[in-house]
Amino acid sequence: MLFLYIQEIKIDMVLIPYPYIKPLDSFDGIRLVAIEDIAAMKLSAIARRGVKKDFWDIAELLDYHNIGEMIAWYKQKYSSRDIFHLLRALVYFTDAESQKDPQPLKAITWKEVKAKIERAVRSYLEKEI
Repeated sequence: MLFLYIQEIKIDMVLIPYPYIKPLDSFDGIRLVAIEDIAAMKLSAIARRGVKKDFWDIAELLDYHNIGEMIAWYKQKYSSRDIFHLLRALVYFTDAESQKDPQPLKAITWKEVKAKIERAVRSYLEKEI
């Protein structure tokens, strides 16, 4: 892994040992991972560790994609059929409560982030059960 800042923007460069859902894109010679892969990786991060910035990112992704789509990408990327742990992790905020809020680009509070994710998970469960 390589972490760096470019003009005060944090950049993470990581080796991903899983297949990509979509081919990499290129912008000015920089290879970029598709949003489907990013969403799947964010869900995986939340399933492993409850870091506040990952919840914030999922809340932002929910403006563009529903949680069902993201879960489908997660299952595709990680060949996972059991999502119980993931669904539980998505609404378990205790570990993140004491962490510092990230600097969001949009005006949204931690309380709003949690509520948005909880609504999405609830809606998903109502459709799937």
